[in-house]
Amino acid sequence: TCSVVCQSYQENYIRKFKIAKARSGFHNPIGAFRRKVDYKHDFFVTDDDCMQCCKELGKQAWLFIQALPVGTPPDDDEELSGEEDQEYMVVADRVDVSEMTRDDMEKAVCGFYRNISEMEAANGADISQLMQLVAECRFENVYDWTGYDYANGPMKWNQAEQTIQDFIDRNESLEG
Repeated sequence: TCSVVCQSYQENYIRKFKIAKARSGFHNPIGAFRRKVDYKHDFFVTDDDCMQCCKELGKQAWLFIQALPVGTPPDDDEELSGEEDQEYMVVADRVDVSEMTRDDMEKAVCGFYRNISEMEAANGADISQLMQLVAECRFENVYDWTGYDYANGPMKWNQAEQTIQDFIDRNESLEG
């Protein structure tokens, strides 16, 4: 299970991120990226807010790419700089759930669910049917952009959109 420190960090980060999104609108409106992206090579959008796209690589392996805001979201009383000033890192990583232990999976879902049992209950499915969600949680549960196989930036939102589209167009696999 997730450590108290990890859970506290994740909850605080997610809270600040939601506040930042609500205050500034620095991300695309819901559906805007989904309408813009040119789906190729079996990529699909999994999270419109951060331009997260996914491609299944195998039965339990996926490739994810997304844009992360540079820096941490502000505290409740801090002002936001606004969309035009926000910079992003485009990050990508392969996640193979078949290489994860049950404990690895529990840690991956930390910050999104208390544990795998809660994830199963929330989604009305057994863990065996939620492998893509486990992989997505693991991808999103990286401490900072240096923990990904691919990182490019910093850049503005429009540049990040183009970088993600180029990544999809090239059919990147991140294989050694």
